Amino acid sequence: MAKILILIFTLSFPILGHTKTVTCKKGKHRCKKAGLPWPIKTNFRGKKISFQQNTDYQKYWQDAPYLQVNKLFGLTDCKTYVSSRKKSAMIGWRNLEKDQIEILAYVHRPDIKNSSKNFYHAPIMITKKNVSNKISISNKSNYYIYQSGMKSYTIFKRACSHSKMKGRQINHWFGGQRTAPANIKISDNNFSKSEYDQESKNKFPKIVRFAGKEICQQSNPLQYFKQHGSEINRQLKNECNRSIQIEFEGCHKNVSYQGSQVKSQNSLASLTYKVSCI
Repeated sequence: MAKILILIFTLSFPILGHTKTVTCKKGKHRCKKAGLPWPIKTNFRGKKISFQQNTDYQKYWQDAPYLQVNKLFGLTDCKTYVSSRKKSAMIGWRNLEKDQIEILAYVHRPDIKNSSKNFYHAPIMITKKNVSNKISISNKSNYYIYQSGMKSYTIFKRACSHSKMKGRQINHWFGGQRTAPANIKISDNNFSKSEYDQESKNKFPKIVRFAGKEICQQSNPLQYFKQHGSEINRQLKNECNRSIQIEFEGCHKNVSYQGSQVKSQNSLASLTYKVSCI
């Protein structure tokens, strides 16, 4: 009986620091060793992700680039436990060209009307194969915060304002419409909120993006940050441990990534701010 209980505990609660290799088999959507859709109630879900074999998959498609968004991890929310297409927050990814891989914030909400779909996505960062990336989803009241590394926050509105995200885990899935064109391997490791808090202190400047369909119509972007970013503002001040300076950098849709000519495509516009520690 004791062995059975230990096994159940191990299956139910992923071990921090344990790295696994997730394989999305050729011709499949579901990925092996992706994890089970366990119930979850949390303010934070974080992963260390490294893209390994065949994640530069555009080379297998004759009509490349085909820019569907695949799923890395996330969770359903607002006490939704079955469908991931109603109220959920996810981290998506896609191969743009050669070995350039884009990471995206992805959200489902009932109020979204996007060509008959109820989801939006917005770019977070670009990476390459065999590079370790720390990515997380957290919540502040009625907003999701998608974080990449320690210097980038992308913010989406939630469908509720519960103090914690409550639903079930969402794990690796290839697609979109198309299945994996080859055996694709991704290294996956959990990391905790305390790890994030420790590493993020004094890592400035940071980029903050508020994503939305009509977000560029704001007449006073700095005032918008003050009205909608009060909690993220407090978080940034804590990470800085002194005063911060917020500068509006513009409203961007097809983001050009620093050090690369690659641009995000078919993504939502974002009000973009640079936050410095002063």
